[in-house]
Amino acid sequence: IAALASRLYVKKMQSSVLPLSIQTAKNCCVHPYHFEKGKFIGGFASTDVLENARMPGALGPRDVPLTNPPRANRRYEGRYLYAGPLWNHFGHVLVDCIHRLWALLEAPDRYEAIVFANVQNLRASGTPKVPSFVPPLLDLMGLPTTPIIFVNEPTEFETLDVPALGSIYKIGLSQAYQTYLERYQEVISEKTALFRGKTPTKIFYGRGHALRDGAVIGSSYFEKSLKHAGFLSCVPEELSLRLQFAYLLQAEEVIFEEGSAIHLTEPLHKIKADVRMLPRRPDPHVFRTALNPKCSVFHILAKQSNVFQLPDRNGNMSPASLTFYKDHDAVYTELAKFFDLPDFDKAHYEALELQDLKAAPVKSSAIFKQRLNILQNYR
Repeated sequence: IAALASRLYVKKMQSSVLPLSIQTAKNCCVHPYHFEKGKFIGGFASTDVLENARMPGALGPRDVPLTNPPRANRRYEGRYLYAGPLWNHFGHVLVDCIHRLWALLEAPDRYEAIVFANVQNLRASGTPKVPSFVPPLLDLMGLPTTPIIFVNEPTEFETLDVPALGSIYKIGLSQAYQTYLERYQEVISEKTALFRGKTPTKIFYGRGHALRDGAVIGSSYFEKSLKHAGFLSCVPEELSLRLQFAYLLQAEEVIFEEGSAIHLTEPLHKIKADVRMLPRRPDPHVFRTALNPKCSVFHILAKQSNVFQLPDRNGNMSPASLTFYKDHDAVYTELAKFFDLPDFDKAHYEALELQDLKAAPVKSSAIFKQRLNILQNYR
């Protein structure tokens, strides 16, 4: 019943995001957000929040406006563009934080600044600041250079324009937004042209370097086998944004372990690569929704029933949970339908799987033993 309700809500929201509009608020106070129990609390007062400023989600709004908001501590005169919440997570910046900025292309000189609201308790460290990769990202997208105000206290704006989201997490793209994605991609293509002639055509994005934040244990076996088939294994964090875009635009085949690396497709209209995913979660809806409109082939390499999640480093089930495949041979056989791979070595795979489990950070030996016992029960 819950799954059916979710699908019906998504269909409703998909139809509602078709038009792109800009709503305007006068003397509007923007508040920082606080993330709690899956909700973004803050942003605006519940009495005057604009519909465009909400955060739609597959099961209803992801945000909770404030019922008794504090008064503004400061005020800005002039006209500003509200972009939404912002926190230091590469994937979520691409998914959640850039899809109102299309309005800058319509009126590049209209705004004094872009306004982002800090999510104060997500990946916070030291003095609140805009993640360092955000300005270069906006520049690569061809957006006009515009100051950024990072709201970390209640702040009033004389005039605040709030564009509709062109793309909504777990729901999809507005048809009208496609034009802006084409414009972004045209600029990105121009700015990466010198790199693309030298970039690989087969790319593997793994997460062996990110075991702390969730990965498929044993995936290094897939990585080694794909190298045999001519794939280059990439760690996006080691590449500039410009080079990451160059790789993605030039590739003919992309295989990725479910995670943030592929979210670089968010400001793109189309990619020519066939894209295949090694899932970390049983439900692939997030990536299917994001990638199906952008590539001719999006292929999930493991059935939902084959994906088993282990507790995360704190002993909870979360996006940072480790994953293993109950039938690893089935996943390898699926890959081998498309690429010339060596014969599958079950013992070697399971040795690498155990090696990854031991290498993954964990809060206590009890949690490690819990993970190990679950894995061994299947092996």
